[in-house]
Amino acid sequence: MEIPEKILVIRFSSLGDLILTSGTIRNLRNSFPQAEIILTTKAEYDAIAQLVIGVSRAILLPTGSLIAFLKYILCLKKEHFDLVIDLHNNLRSRIIRDLCGFKEVIVYDSERKRRKTYLKAGDKHPPFKHTVDLYNATIKTISSNTLYTKPELDKTKITRNSTSPTVGIVTSTKHKAKRWPSEYFIALSNDLLLKGLQLIIICDESDDTSYEALRHSSAVKIHSRPTLDKLIDLIYNCDLVISGDTGPMHIAVALSIPVIAIFGPTHPALGFYPLGSKDRLISIFAECSPCSLHGEKPCYQPRRFCMEDLKPEMVLNEVYETLKASK
Repeated sequence: MEIPEKILVIRFSSLGDLILTSGTIRNLRNSFPQAEIILTTKAEYDAIAQLVIGVSRAILLPTGSLIAFLKYILCLKKEHFDLVIDLHNNLRSRIIRDLCGFKEVIVYDSERKRRKTYLKAGDKHPPFKHTVDLYNATIKTISSNTLYTKPELDKTKITRNSTSPTVGIVTSTKHKAKRWPSEYFIALSNDLLLKGLQLIIICDESDDTSYEALRHSSAVKIHSRPTLDKLIDLIYNCDLVISGDTGPMHIAVALSIPVIAIFGPTHPALGFYPLGSKDRLISIFAECSPCSLHGEKPCYQPRRFCMEDLKPEMVLNEVYETLKASK
């Protein structure tokens, strides 16, 4: 293969997975400094695409009409890419590849089938590589440059205004099974307020009212379902982020904000844990965990042992240790 002048990278979703491709894209940029690297992703993730280091520009996958989709296909075909790297490799990306007739294509192997096989077998410590390493393995035939082994976004495009020690608390997750109980978040928040910390609580409409009692404090700012631009800004203005296994956790890691990641029905061994040097992962590693790959299945136990037995004081201790280490 000749040195490519125009490269297309495909990753449509989800938020965390897109962020995890950032190291691989940066490695591509180092290997092909003169190439135009174009990222195609869902329109809703444009704010992330603009922060991925090494991306020349983005072509956004539209939502809605068939006409918009066909225009998108036509746009891709007109680019005449020398190389296409499909870091999604799902039905949609395969259809797009076929419709566009790309000639040089490298495809990501997510090991999804192997992961699901291990889950069914009840193996609690499956030998999987981190997703970042799997993305980097995709380009090993064209690039020996894998300097970047953690996600990283361009911090020069974001403004940090925070002056007081601030803890971000992300209460929502895409799948309800991965949510730590709201009463635990409230107890943790009250303890942190007693220590004089500023809090940014990021929630969604379904649990917005759960945190109403905290609004009385001037040290608490509650943001219900912020836009992606706003979410990025909020996280970058934190000194520490407490989150479940979800997209905002990966944003914090990619912005070098220390993370305390709460894992319950999902398992770090499946390859989605935070990679920052100051990050901490907390889990009780319940016997029934992991019960699904992404936390999409409802809990089948009498109660959610993996989350309910992970008490606020356990997380609080990690907060103190992380803040001490970050000074």
